[in-house]
Amino acid sequence: MKRRCPNCKCTRTQKNGHTHNGKQNHYCHECGRQFVSNLEQILISLAQRERIRRPLLERILLRGICRVEGMSLRWLLGLMVDLYDQLPDDLNFEVKAEAEEFIRYTFESEIDEMLSFVGKKANKQWIWIALDVNSR
Repeated sequence: MKRRCPNCKCTRTQKNGHTHNGKQNHYCHECGRQFVSNLEQILISLAQRERIRRPLLERILLRGICRVEGMSLRWLLGLMVDLYDQLPDDLNFEVKAEAEEFIRYTFESEIDEMLSFVGKKANKQWIWIALDVNSR
């Protein structure tokens, strides 16, 4: 059975190396699309997404969440970007005290830092986390 391109359904395809996770990549001569013939797409339910969101709020390690829930780190980082995009721009910031002449804004926060290495020890990356004391 010949491989068919998912885009144009043409059978003029050839092998074209491997993807980053070792699956065979193919190339279509008609439309120029690259594709994987045995694509396995895992759909994650809304209930499991909610189960994943809760440990994120508790600052549990990302790789630990991936191991327990059985998903890739790349997918989890994409979910975090989607959750961040849903946040309001002002992060529910409220004015605590107002006066006629002087307006004072209070924003109490806890700040934590984390050091990580990306690729090699010479490439240090710092991550800073700031949380509102009242609303977390």
